[in-house]
Amino acid sequence: MATIDGTREEAETRFGELVRLYQPRHPMYPLRMRRFRTGDGWMLVGDGSSGGVFTYHFMLTELEWDSGPITY
Repeated sequence: MATIDGTREEAETRFGELVRLYQPRHPMYPLRMRRFRTGDGWMLVGDGSSGGVFTYHFMLTELEWDSGPITY
């Protein structure tokens, strides 16, 4: 999870870079990685050397309200 300050366009650009650079733990030895743009973010699909397919979803959201800092 990441927080990016700025305009939505700036956040989309920066978050897209974070998704592009993401190194998933599975598959450990990917034969192929594909990145798809969705309506609210990205989906990364990795084809592993053992035949498994692994999907990762990255959703871009906008903070609409915050009750304030956490105080313990």
